[in-house]
Amino acid sequence: LVNVVCRLFVPNVEGKLFDDLIVRNSNSFLSRVRFLVVYFAGQTVFQSVQRLSARLLSRQLRLDLRLKLFEKLLSQDIAFFDSTRAGAMAQRVEGDVEEMSRPVPVLINQVLQSAVLIIGALICCLIASARLTVLSGACLIPMLYLTRVSADWGSSLNNQMTACEEEANSIVTEAMGNIRHVGAFSSEPRELGRYSRVLQRLFRKMRREAFGDVIVENLEGCLEFIVEILVLIFGGLAIIDGSEHALSVGQLISFTMYWDIFRDGVESIQDMFSELASAAGAAQRVFDLLDIDPDIPLESGHALQQDTFRGDIEFTNVHFRYQ
Repeated sequence: LVNVVCRLFVPNVEGKLFDDLIVRNSNSFLSRVRFLVVYFAGQTVFQSVQRLSARLLSRQLRLDLRLKLFEKLLSQDIAFFDSTRAGAMAQRVEGDVEEMSRPVPVLINQVLQSAVLIIGALICCLIASARLTVLSGACLIPMLYLTRVSADWGSSLNNQMTACEEEANSIVTEAMGNIRHVGAFSSEPRELGRYSRVLQRLFRKMRREAFGDVIVENLEGCLEFIVEILVLIFGGLAIIDGSEHALSVGQLISFTMYWDIFRDGVESIQDMFSELASAAGAAQRVFDLLDIDPDIPLESGHALQQDTFRGDIEFTNVHFRYQ
């Protein structure tokens, strides 16, 4: 939080650097440069500690989830394994847990930080120039709408790709586990064909995702470029015309930097929602598996009474079968 608050002072300091250069005030210029050097050193230390803590927590959470999920799988009945592919179970333990825990560092590092940056940068923009702030904010609503639509579309497509990956992993696992039967019946071309068809379906979905990402990125880039051009045109012309509402050169630079900070905060929130939308499907699959209870619990049952238990067991007409 200290690092974020200090970051909000940097654009104002850097803007005044340019004003000092214009008026050739060397003492003020050097003092501001020293402040930036000290800020950068402190920022490096604080960010390193923050990122290290978030990454260690994320890795520990991932390992704990994998252990818990594997324990839950081992406790299931044989009927569960007969109806569930081995590749799907491996995907749950490996891929889904990885995807589910991926947003944890983002949430730890960026939620509070982005919120403070957005509020602080917006206040600084309004103080610097309310007119330019309103002008820049006109393009913010289309960007937010575009992000929400792309996140919903990407989440649905990600679930479809995960299903294809599970099917592909199942084919490989089953073929390798029964390689003697595959070779004995000369089924190599059949297994290869099955795997190839699944990969083709997966590639078509990946291609759709790639085209969608490119379109969204280009639209967001165009909106950001329009904002920058509008700010430079209206702010620059006001300085040239000598308007009473005009900013100085340093103040205009500070405003553009504050708006970049505001935009970075909004993009961080957008990325967080995209990560959460992508992880939501994986989290749902993991929790669905954790909620499954076996018909025959391994660690529970009817307690035997010590006064009636004699240890005399007789097996009569016993048959065995899987459930």
